[in-house]
Amino acid sequence: MKRLYLIGTAILIFLFTITVYIYTSMYGREYTVEGLIEEIKETYPRIIDVYSNDVKNGTRISSLYTCRDLGISPHIAWKNVPDEAQSLLLIMYDPDAPNGYFIHWVVYDIPSEASEMPRGASPHEIGSAPLLVGKEGLNSRGKTVYFGPCPPQKEIHRYIIMIIALDSYPDYDGTPTSIDLLEYALDHAIGYGTLMFYYG
Repeated sequence: MKRLYLIGTAILIFLFTITVYIYTSMYGREYTVEGLIEEIKETYPRIIDVYSNDVKNGTRISSLYTCRDLGISPHIAWKNVPDEAQSLLLIMYDPDAPNGYFIHWVVYDIPSEASEMPRGASPHEIGSAPLLVGKEGLNSRGKTVYFGPCPPQKEIHRYIIMIIALDSYPDYDGTPTSIDLLEYALDHAIGYGTLMFYYG
């Protein structure tokens, strides 16, 4: 009797596994921002150098670039982009946000020959001059604009700017979300680089 029970359990587990596999194959995986970013980092080489005139890697950023002040975007530059890259994707996120990775800024369709984003390229309010390079996607607030670091009082959060080299240009009819662009990057990335700073 016990043997029949074990066999029956094994069959049920097998059928459940097959069902999940078929469903995943037909309808795709349920991605999260965190999962996509980490999978891109695990899959592709870290070959792009990302730096800034406004904040050094691993240091505290000035409040000028945060929600506590003007909230303008900092200068960002990069080098060592692979020759085969066609476009670049910029993602700025907070990995310490309480409800999962929070996306502060998304810029896509950056030409591969571009090498920097000037200070103040994106203000904290919509309606100012558009970016000189690229297009802005939706951040976690549902806005196509830079949103500076804004951790809860007395908390210190890390902020990471990630530059991803892509083998093509993403093509969207509307305004893409960070999930849309990261899913695209998972299949079309060549390499990436990061700059980390903190605030709080």
